[in-house]
Amino acid sequence: CTKFLGEIMKDKITTIMPVYILNPELLDLTEEAIKSLGDIPLIIVDNGSPVGESWLKDWADLYVRGKENKGYPWAAWQQVV
Repeated sequence: CTKFLGEIMKDKITTIMPVYILNPELLDLTEEAIKSLGDIPLIIVDNGSPVGESWLKDWADLYVRGKENKGYPWAAWQQVV
């Protein structure tokens, strides 16, 4: 994972997006936010969303998923590790 992360971030701006998707409407809003990023590499840290896991995997260059919602601090820590 570290080697892959290094390849994504080399000489580029990378967006790290913690998410917790509760319903299809939030999934739609997340998709719009991702589209607005353009061609910037994206790391999604999913905090155990009950909706949209397969979509999030497809949208991310790197996808990290927790089994349950442990809150923002957990998601932020996953971005550092």
